Amino acid sequence: METEGKKVSGGASASLNRVRAAARAYGLQKQLALDAGMSGSLLSKYLDEQLPRLCLLLDVLGLEITDRGHVDDLRRVLKEVL
Repeated sequence: METEGKKVSGGASASLNRVRAAARAYGLQKQLALDAGMSGSLLSKYLDEQLPRLCLLLDVLGLEITDRGHVDDLRRVLKEVL
């Protein structure tokens, strides 16, 4: 996948896949759009056009999107170990 000449791969692709899977798992896209404060068509356009750019930007910055539950689990384990 490419965005403005930049290939979305690695961490960016993983982040993109996580966000798209979360959006699908959320249930109704219409409800997700309402909860996010945007129209359904704007959300759809964002997921298709802007999300890859955001994930690429996060990857360039060395950041990655992960599930909140995963981070909570890591925190719990660290508290037990430390």
